[in-house]
Amino acid sequence: MKRRFPLRSIAVLLVLFVPMVMTHEPVFGMNVGLIAAGAGVVAGLLIVLAAVVWNWDFLTTTAATLVVYLLGVGPAALPDTTLYGVLPTWRTLQLALIESVNSWKDLLTISPPAASYTGPAVMPWLCGLLCALAAGLLTIRAGRYVLGTLPVGLMGVAGVAWGTGEQSLLWPVVAWCLAVLSWWAWCAQRQRINSGEEILVGRRAVGNLSLDTGSATRTATHLSVVHTGWRALGAVLTLALAGAVAIPAVNYWPAFSERRVLRDVVVPPLNLQDYPTPLASFRYYTTALEKSALIQVTGLPEDARMRLAVMDTYNGVVFGVSDAVDSFEGGYARVGRVLRAEPWNGVGERAQLSVTLSDFKGPWIPTAGIPDALVFDSPDAAELQDSLYFNRWSNAALSVGFSGAATYQLGTVVQPVYEDTQLRGLETPPIRGTSDANVPAGIADFAKRLTMNDSTPLDQIRTIEQELRKGAYWNKDPSLSRPGHRAERLQKMLDDKQMVGDDEQYATLMALMLRSLGIPARVVMGAYPDEAAGPEQLLLLTGDDMHVWVEVEFAQVGWVAFDPTPNEDQVPVTDIKDPRPIPEPQVLQPPDPPEDPVELPPSVTESPNTVKDEEQLQLPWGLILGVSAGLIVLFGPLGLILLVKASRTRKRRKADAAAAVSGSWAEVVDFA
Repeated sequence: MKRRFPLRSIAVLLVLFVPMVMTHEPVFGMNVGLIAAGAGVVAGLLIVLAAVVWNWDFLTTTAATLVVYLLGVGPAALPDTTLYGVLPTWRTLQLALIESVNSWKDLLTISPPAASYTGPAVMPWLCGLLCALAAGLLTIRAGRYVLGTLPVGLMGVAGVAWGTGEQSLLWPVVAWCLAVLSWWAWCAQRQRINSGEEILVGRRAVGNLSLDTGSATRTATHLSVVHTGWRALGAVLTLALAGAVAIPAVNYWPAFSERRVLRDVVVPPLNLQDYPTPLASFRYYTTALEKSALIQVTGLPEDARMRLAVMDTYNGVVFGVSDAVDSFEGGYARVGRVLRAEPWNGVGERAQLSVTLSDFKGPWIPTAGIPDALVFDSPDAAELQDSLYFNRWSNAALSVGFSGAATYQLGTVVQPVYEDTQLRGLETPPIRGTSDANVPAGIADFAKRLTMNDSTPLDQIRTIEQELRKGAYWNKDPSLSRPGHRAERLQKMLDDKQMVGDDEQYATLMALMLRSLGIPARVVMGAYPDEAAGPEQLLLLTGDDMHVWVEVEFAQVGWVAFDPTPNEDQVPVTDIKDPRPIPEPQVLQPPDPPEDPVELPPSVTESPNTVKDEEQLQLPWGLILGVSAGLIVLFGPLGLILLVKASRTRKRRKADAAAAVSGSWAEVVDFA
């Protein structure tokens, strides 16, 4: 329990912790990581100060650390769960215990900034608390100053490993290393003084020492001669030599060209293959829920579309969403309320949407434009927010806790609708992500024949779009237009004399035709109204407003929507009648002739009830009395004993002081 270094050493450790605290901020933003990590370091060093001053043992220090963790985690890392930002609630204590284990994993599986998510900030708070506590106790109480610096560096390593992978400047690292070396030199000097060695500084002191032979205790084995100037010069030369070798190696070695952190190798635990493709429910929306209000939205700009899901890979059976490993830009990542670290600053109209959903299938959350914030405010908002994922490439969102109904606020930027004059002359980038599989060969051949005279990507896109719009629209009779978009279904559309299908088949067919020509295209399912509505107007989107369209990427512009689906009035030429009956014109009918009077049948006298009273169901009183008596005989003594014991205990408690003390011991003996 001996104090080996002065208490002012805590101030030095606090200074050394400052750069390590700053490493936890980039992944959080909004000073959340800085506050959590800094508060943890300060709390840990205060515990060390109290443990040294009041000479706490291990158990007392551990108990104090646990209390400080539970009381400080609210204002430091979970302010949204506290009262007035300070007082912890039951939810604060619950999250403090759960996130002490889960926050390390959650911080790797959510998309920065993590400040918009409740829970991950527990990681820097706990890391700072434990590292500061270990550094202080090892340095001040144990005197292991080199070992005590390791927790300081460990906190910095944790901040980098759980961070975003952004490269840091070199000079702060060099300055921190110089500060550590200076601290070690001072600690070593102090330990030599405390061990009884005599410190002589300067060459003249050494010369004078050699003439002093009167003291037998001042021998060479007890002396430490320090040449301050030479030692400082040697340190500078050593650091210069190390820097001259290390810095070029770092700059030219490919391994140091980029920083690879834990989130780069950890795949979020989301398997999109567990959910069917959104296109599988398209016909259900447009038929069974044709008149049902699926989306209620206010603030939607004119010509904007609500995007439900984006499909980017085809396997011959379905057009689906690729996994995070195969998807461009990492696929769906876990996010909080903020979807992007920096709001999109391109061309577009800023909009704030209020959305209410009902009767939806699957985990997909409709968005619009290029969103940067999504906040749920329905009764199950906490569950929906905790399970929210977002794909920055497709600007689509999903929540694994979504059960079909929700209310949320969406902040977004809606891009303008580009005209052909603006798109003409723009190139399309190469296709990125996974390649399609099991695509019918007839699709590529058909696309080449249609576009053989087109010279620009826009001309090819418009040619294919106009050709498909010549087909027929039908989604009522499966015998004429089957749902689905597997390879056999698409090939049949090309082989028939007249194409017949709905949005699902036409959008899939156009996307595959464009991708066969090397044009990046994806299938989007969503909703938009047939008629434009004002931004302040409440817009009701029903199942009849659900559509599927194609988006094509253009350089310098982004993704542009195209609609290859024919108009709904372009029905196929067939003998099959529309299953919906056409109402006949109403004609006023003459009144009905009077009916003949109804003859009543002769009255029938029912036979009297001949069941005798003694034949009614009787209760088995004998059996009930016999069973009750047996139960009383069997359990009566036990109940009587319990009553006697309870009465005895009550008398002992109500007795005077001396009898109560004696009775308490008797109660312990009786209980044993």
